[in-house]
Amino acid sequence: MTEEAPNVPKGQPASNIPASRQEQLARVVRYFERNHGRFTEEVLAQRAREQGYPSDVIDEARGRLRQLDATQPTRSRARRWILAAYVLTFAVLVIGMVTNEAQRSISGVGAGVLAMTLGIAYLISRRWLRWRGRKLIDATTGFTMLLSVPVILLVIVAGLCVASGLPISLNSPDGATPAPAEPAPAEPAPAEPAVSNFRIEV
Repeated sequence: MTEEAPNVPKGQPASNIPASRQEQLARVVRYFERNHGRFTEEVLAQRAREQGYPSDVIDEARGRLRQLDATQPTRSRARRWILAAYVLTFAVLVIGMVTNEAQRSISGVGAGVLAMTLGIAYLISRRWLRWRGRKLIDATTGFTMLLSVPVILLVIVAGLCVASGLPISLNSPDGATPAPAEPAPAEPAPAEPAVSNFRIEV
């Protein structure tokens, strides 16, 4: 492991250290995360002190780094589960589109739209994982929290796709669109009673 550490933040002189403690902490945490694994924690902390960052800020940043290390398996498992769920959902819905005879002609367009919407939802989910993962404390409840938003987005996209009738035609159990019912024949009008032609002779 390299012992030479970059400045904190990289390329910023000590005179540019923000006045806000919260911003100082955010910069040091980002610095630790960026260089974690390349340099020892002691070397990174020492370089931060040399740049003028307070010791209490550095100590708290080191604590957050250890917390991130402790929750890394949980965050990795959540990423794998979410990716598998999105890929499986896409595969199932596309198979439904292709095998649905009533909508097979537009299944290619439907698959493209589905891929785009699922891709957007997955990118949002990844952003959520990165943001929420930094605040993860408890592995069990944190795992459920990490999955909450991605699962909600997945259910919304899949539900809209099913409601469109592309993978499953909702009008008929066999997947075919039923033909319109023929109108019932009109009932014949009642016949008028016949009037006999006769003369009364006087």
